[in-house]
Amino acid sequence: MMCLDNGAFDESNRMYVSSYASSGIAEVYPNGQIRQVVPQNLVGPYGVTVDFGGTVHAADHYRLGDDLAIFSHGIVADQDQLHITSQYGEVRTNQRVRARELDRPVGIAVRDDGALVVAEAGAGRVIAIEADDTITVVASGFGSPVDVAFDAQQRCYVSDELGVIYRIDDGQAVAIASGLATPQGLTVRGEELFVVEVGHQRVLAIHLDTGERRVEADNLAISPPEKTARALFAHGMPGCPGQFAGIAVGPDGSLHVAGEGSVLRISREDS
Repeated sequence: MMCLDNGAFDESNRMYVSSYASSGIAEVYPNGQIRQVVPQNLVGPYGVTVDFGGTVHAADHYRLGDDLAIFSHGIVADQDQLHITSQYGEVRTNQRVRARELDRPVGIAVRDDGALVVAEAGAGRVIAIEADDTITVVASGFGSPVDVAFDAQQRCYVSDELGVIYRIDDGQAVAIASGLATPQGLTVRGEELFVVEVGHQRVLAIHLDTGERRVEADNLAISPPEKTARALFAHGMPGCPGQFAGIAVGPDGSLHVAGEGSVLRISREDS
């Protein structure tokens, strides 16, 4: 176990410890050996991405795979690099900090010119981080943007938790779908945009040209929307992260959805 945070002894002087990063509870023997009492599991997970080799990377708040990666939420693979957002204000490329003090950055994507495009939920805008870390505003005026995705023509799409999917045309946000129930994670496959509609615990497919909708998968293990927003900071310390259900498409066309303690793979055959 790593990142132990609490310990307790029972009446027989047996010691139990928990992990805030990998979850679970283990009994620790005097010789240092452990017995897992409550199995380890994922903490979120939140964002998810699939690299060109087919490896799935999940941003699990305190972990990224087997590595410690504090407060990781949005994630995107770009060749041999991973770009990560933290809802606590940072954007990183691997361990290099690209931006600080942003207002709840969540979803992230890579533009064809190499710039990182980020949904800054707390500021109601989408920003671009250039190679020299210069920040520019791509579009603003959103309610609560949480994810971004690009299609083959490099058109940028934004999910707004208030129920709308936008396409950014020349810096202006154009609604392409509305009336959705807490849309969060976005990804594009072919001519369709896939969105995790958290309020209905499903993945919805939207045709990019016609706007036609269909349900790709439903009854998913995704937490329903929270009725009361949790405090991101409490007494100057990091508090509870906001909910974010990510989605990504793999090289074989399968979809990967980050849900409640798991990553679900939806193959084309299951669609």
